[in-house]
Amino acid sequence: MQGNTKTIDPSSNLCQAVAALTGGDTLILAPGVYKIDRHIVVDKDVVIKGSTGAAKDAVIIREGSTAAFVAGGSPTFENLTFVSPNGNSDKGQDDVSVCFFGDGTTNSGAFHEALNFAAVWQAPVVFL
Repeated sequence: MQGNTKTIDPSSNLCQAVAALTGGDTLILAPGVYKIDRHIVVDKDVVIKGSTGAAKDAVIIREGSTAAFVAGGSPTFENLTFVSPNGNSDKGQDDVSVCFFGDGTTNSGAFHEALNFAAVWQAPVVFL
């Protein structure tokens, strides 16, 4: 399903832009830092990606908490960096991402690619 493509810049409200997406849409983030005050909820088959192909160019920051929840669908995130500047690494603790998924997810090629990617890069992630 091919949807619409929208490009936003860091002055835009990222949470509102994601909420306005419909299935099949693509949201392209111009280079910059996107500060959000609440988590992004993604519940559709959409693509959210940085415009340059380099993850360091589109940075999403949420102070001290989860930046994004996948609540449904099978969204794709490409070329983005998620940062929590108040993480615990400065306190001698390691942060970890936790991914929850249902059994319907495991028959998807993207799921297996995510597992492989996490293993190859030794990413601090727990899949449940």
